[in-house]
Amino acid sequence: MTTHLAGAPALLTSRHAPEVAARRGTVLVYHGFGGDKRAIGDLADALADAGFLAVRVDNVGHGERRLADWDEVFSEQNWAEAEDATEAEFLTLLR
Repeated sequence: MTTHLAGAPALLTSRHAPEVAARRGTVLVYHGFGGDKRAIGDLADALADAGFLAVRVDNVGHGERRLADWDEVFSEQNWAEAEDATEAEFLTLLR
């Protein structure tokens, strides 16, 4: 099920109605750097199979919220040539 949490695109995965699965427990699952909420479907499915509600969110700058200049700002070249500046850009996203 697609939804939004605090304005962020999110996917809810459960084998029962989300309200029923949430009673068992809710697990917030984040993807890695450069990924998106769809990249962790196997983990969400496993949690749902165990009875939990898995909530996957696109982190800031990722997925549906991907920055237009992501590939340029976080390129391997930028990491190699301007690591401190690139890291600062990344930390800005986290804040």
